[in-house]
Amino acid sequence: MSYSYFKFRIRFGVLFGEVYATSQNLEGLAVWFPSKKMDMTYWRMIKSGGMKLLKELGVGTVQRMMSIGNFTSDLHHQQVNFPHWYLAPMGVDPDYQGKGYASKLMRSMLRRLDDERLPYFLETQNENNVEIYKHYGFKIVGKITIPKTNLKHWSMLRDPRI
Repeated sequence: MSYSYFKFRIRFGVLFGEVYATSQNLEGLAVWFPSKKMDMTYWRMIKSGGMKLLKELGVGTVQRMMSIGNFTSDLHHQQVNFPHWYLAPMGVDPDYQGKGYASKLMRSMLRRLDDERLPYFLETQNENNVEIYKHYGFKIVGKITIPKTNLKHWSMLRDPRI
């Protein structure tokens, strides 16, 4: 994924969700959305810099991204049609991976959502991430290859620990 796309997603998170960083040095970031605010409507995309993204990446790239996004969003709504929180995206700078930064990003929010008794949902197209998320108690609720791509897609859910 491109830097422009992640910048767009983070801005979307600042406006409609909650964004957490490991420190002021930004070794890692996590963007969380309550389920009622996670949908990328046209208005929310424009407000988050969608026109700039379109200009930077081009119409064809953005159309492909939207096609994949619409497919995964429909899948998400089918798999989890109840109140929850959604993690998307989370990332740690490669220079800081394997040093506990992902854990720092996950643990405080997971404790909060356990206290609120809300489940959490995430998706990944990186098979290496599946085991990492299992470590935090997420279970696979779906695995599919996205149509017209070779992207494998895992949907994962973690129920609150009471």
